[in-house]
Amino acid sequence: MEALTMEFPWHSGKVLEQLDRQRKLGLLCDCTFVVDGVNFKAHKAVLAACSFYFRTLFLDQKDSILLHFVDYFI
Repeated sequence: MEALTMEFPWHSGKVLEQLDRQRKLGLLCDCTFVVDGVNFKAHKAVLAACSFYFRTLFLDQKDSILLHFVDYFI
């Protein structure tokens, strides 16, 4: 049986766009960063895919993370 391959070059961009939209709406976020008392919702899978630091941190199953080395400012 022959395999059929289809390419969708726009797919990865759409996935990231939708994940960002969900994050901004607070939908399906599974972790919270607390910086100077301010909460920031995020997706563990996105952070872990982009960062060895976060992948290691999330393997410890933490849902709320206090970052001492980050300052919050607008």
